[in-house]
Amino acid sequence: MDDVHTDNQKLDDLLEMVQFIKDHGASQASVDELRDDMKGEISGLRKEMNEEISGLRKEMNEGFENLGDEFRSELRDVRKELEEIKTKLDALEKTAMEDTTAIGGNTIKLHTHIQILEKRVQRLENAQKEHA
Repeated sequence: MDDVHTDNQKLDDLLEMVQFIKDHGASQASVDELRDDMKGEISGLRKEMNEEISGLRKEMNEGFENLGDEFRSELRDVRKELEEIKTKLDALEKTAMEDTTAIGGNTIKLHTHIQILEKRVQRLENAQKEHA
């Protein structure tokens, strides 16, 4: 009798499992419906991601374009300033050369004048010695 009871229990358990699978189990139609839903969701996500990526690429390209414009503008300003500095340096060198030439000419004139004065002093000293 125990075997019959055990067999009945096993049969009841199996029936309960079959009923559960029947109530909660997935049919081919529900699996197909789920697959189609997931395909739609994935397709929508892909589209959103592609749009986001496209937008980011556009932003990056515009940013790099603006950066290039800023770089070229700054480079142009630096070149202009460099040319101004070169012009000022050339003018300063020219003035320095003119001043050096003028100083050199004045130095020569002063040396010549000193030599003349030294000769005069020498004559005056000689003349004083002769009269003394």
